[in-house]
Amino acid sequence: MPDCDYCESYIEDSDDDEEQPYLTHLAEEHVDEVSTVDERKLEKKWDGDLDKMRGDNYRFKPITIGASAAVVALIIGIGVVAAMGGSSAGGDTSDDGTKWIYEHGQMAVESGGEPVPATELNETEYFYVENQTGEWRMSVPEDYRYTVGDALNAVGVLTDPESPTAVNKKYAPNATDAEVSVTVDGDPVELSKMVKQGQNITVRIEETEESQ
Repeated sequence: MPDCDYCESYIEDSDDDEEQPYLTHLAEEHVDEVSTVDERKLEKKWDGDLDKMRGDNYRFKPITIGASAAVVALIIGIGVVAAMGGSSAGGDTSDDGTKWIYEHGQMAVESGGEPVPATELNETEYFYVENQTGEWRMSVPEDYRYTVGDALNAVGVLTDPESPTAVNKKYAPNATDAEVSVTVDGDPVELSKMVKQGQNITVRIEETEESQ
């Protein structure tokens, strides 16, 4: 394994699993510092099982990423992310009193009637769709709740969160013009609708009449 990215310590390899010692080191020593990528690796390694991870004496505290006055600090904890697989929304309050929400639901994206795998969607620290389950997960300050348009912009479907015709050509390669239609729990909605806990969001990318 390479030296630790966070403290430059050398991590001994394991004959059984070469990544295990490194992830164990991160969980024990750097859980407050790890990047989103490493955080997701930790969750995946232990199947998102918070009780098991706590039983293994791993500490899970919110990760704080500093920001300027124009950008709100992001706080994401591995324990909170794992707990989001439950039936209710989670939450936390940062040191400055900001209330954070951690919510999830289902999202399916179709292009020309064919499903778009979650692995082809973009990911951000604030909003992403889980590859295995198709769950969307949102971690944002309470006052910055995402709209549907914001969510589709985050995953890369739209290049403009306010325009249903601003479709990323990656998801509509065969269309001269395309537009996005969205339903939430089966009902059509505008891009300005707020994303909320437990919603089932279906996104359809279709050619417009002009391009047919």
